[in-house]
Amino acid sequence: MDENKTEIQGQLLRVSYNTSSHGMMAGSSSYGGDALEWNKDGSIILTSTYTGGGKSTHAEYRVPAELAEKVREYVNGTGLAQLSKEDIPLPVVYDCFTSANINMEYGDLNGEAWKREKFHLNCGPAGMTFREIENTLYGLLKECRENGECIVNEVKEQQNGFPGMMMGLGPATISQMMMASPWDCPVCGTKGNSGAFCMGCALPRPAGADGAPSPAPEPEKKELPKPEPGCWTCKFCGFNKNEGKFCCECGAQKE
Repeated sequence: MDENKTEIQGQLLRVSYNTSSHGMMAGSSSYGGDALEWNKDGSIILTSTYTGGGKSTHAEYRVPAELAEKVREYVNGTGLAQLSKEDIPLPVVYDCFTSANINMEYGDLNGEAWKREKFHLNCGPAGMTFREIENTLYGLLKECRENGECIVNEVKEQQNGFPGMMMGLGPATISQMMMASPWDCPVCGTKGNSGAFCMGCALPRPAGADGAPSPAPEPEKKELPKPEPGCWTCKFCGFNKNEGKFCCECGAQKE
């Protein structure tokens, strides 16, 4: 790797490691990740999120400077930002798998967040191309989480389920839904869905009192944060600083 290929400006101010599992079995899909960020007020916060199994968790930890510096030294010493700019072929997996990505932001701590230089390393199927890097970075972030001071801990029930989850739907019900007329999603607005789940957001098909599919109501318009310049907003969690193919916060895939 040519270390002079990409010149990095400023300090590492944010790094995240995210995974997203994909599958068609009940409860097999999930999104999660840890993001470590250095803030203007001097605090260093690790944000840990996970969505799966019908629940969503969000936790924040105040991390000691010496632990955060270990993460920074590893990311810089390994040259992950430069590695993200290389054209590295990734294996393709078509059945159940877990994809991973690493995101980094460099800049001036006192500058504007949108001016930060952002790097996205798509790891492809987790552990198949960058196994050592992923394991080491995950271990360092885990150390920050386990030794940091927990300041936020939230657990929420997810009513609509997630891609790959067919909880409570037997084969006959799924078959009935697949053969029914097209329907429009009342959450994300995707039109012409023909299966048991919305093609846009994986909402289970609405059913009437008799168990038959019922016409979907008008889509509810959701106001999402405007994306930062050059970025995209995740429709699942609302994070608006994404640059790569997967959301930095929840791991959802870009449309």
